[in-house]
Amino acid sequence: MLLLDYLFRARDSKGNKLSDESRNPALIVALTAGFVTTSSLLSWLIYSLVTYPGVQKKLLQELINNNMTETSEVTGEFIGKLTYLDKFVKETQRRHTTSFQPARTARKDVILPGGYRVPKDSVVISEIHHLHNNPAIWDNPTQFSTERWDTERVKNRHRGAYIPFAMGPRMCMATNFVAREVKVFIAMLVYRYEFFREGNDRIEYDPMFQTIKPSNLYVRARRRSHN
Repeated sequence: MLLLDYLFRARDSKGNKLSDESRNPALIVALTAGFVTTSSLLSWLIYSLVTYPGVQKKLLQELINNNMTETSEVTGEFIGKLTYLDKFVKETQRRHTTSFQPARTARKDVILPGGYRVPKDSVVISEIHHLHNNPAIWDNPTQFSTERWDTERVKNRHRGAYIPFAMGPRMCMATNFVAREVKVFIAMLVYRYEFFREGNDRIEYDPMFQTIKPSNLYVRARRRSHN
């Protein structure tokens, strides 16, 4: 609602309001970036919580080590101290990318490495999932390992080797917001609840939707006691 109010009140340098043609597409993008992207990533984060052994205990221990309580205010400063949570989110985004196919249009003829020619105006779709699971870049890519983010190989990776929000001038405009938002959610959820997966069916998703999220993930939560 704040964004909607802002866009309706916005004026350019000449004092003119935004036209419908300028405002409406921005609202659609904001809705997608602020809701759909966040919900998709949260779905995969919860999937990781109930799938990969030990991560819930490590997350909870980190919260306790940083003196979190039921009444704690989860600020940006607090989130910045949670290094394991940061690696957990990064590794989940590497293994379970929320968007498999961000498309770009070639502005000119390009010759790619290997001699592949991309004519001007061609639509190029990068397969982010395959990039994030490429054994030439990542050791044991199918293994969920938060420890990999402490290795020199990952720290010194090519900047294009890990792009969960795409990259360049048209990368997701909500990158920092979504990354911070989901950390707040996960910290609060893990401190208060322990999660268990219901069923072991193979995860399904709609590959034609704008973002990718599990459609048949069922989870049970049990309230924690911190007495």
